[in-house]
Amino acid sequence: MSPMDFLRAALLLGAGLLAGGCATGQYSMVTTVATGETVRVPLEKGGAVLVEQDGVKIVGVHVTLSPDKKLVFGFDFDVAPARPLRRVQVADISEAPVAAWVDDAQPALTPAGRWHAETAPADAQDPRLAWLGSVSDSMRIFRFTLTLADGKTVTIDQGQLYGSALKAAMRMALGEKA
Repeated sequence: MSPMDFLRAALLLGAGLLAGGCATGQYSMVTTVATGETVRVPLEKGGAVLVEQDGVKIVGVHVTLSPDKKLVFGFDFDVAPARPLRRVQVADISEAPVAAWVDDAQPALTPAGRWHAETAPADAQDPRLAWLGSVSDSMRIFRFTLTLADGKTVTIDQGQLYGSALKAAMRMALGEKA
């Protein structure tokens, strides 16, 4: 099986586990992030619940493989179109150092109010991916910082679980040992 096929299979497996995981109700985990703050991550059906706060709903944190076999992270949220944005930043605050992934100084919303951004492709040597080296599951905390046109700031912390099998597939896709 090629690394690309393995990554596809792991992503499908992960999606299936998230869709059909634990049905016993909602629970959460608490973690301390790089800033020293304690963050509560609501969990449901085997994964992190997508957060909705201050009129903003996170609708996706995902990873894909670029044609040159590098990882590309994508981020999506919905916001009322009547709330124009001045700036959007997304950073992985799970551990020090904080890893900046997106800094969009000219954010554009679709007519339906969706914002989407993808990172530049990251290879195995990118220090922001050092967490892939551990074989255990990883809960990453992505901080979305939205600056609205009126100057108000909305900060949302979104957890994203990367299981050990998915991490192994990601390492293989990057040409590393699983």
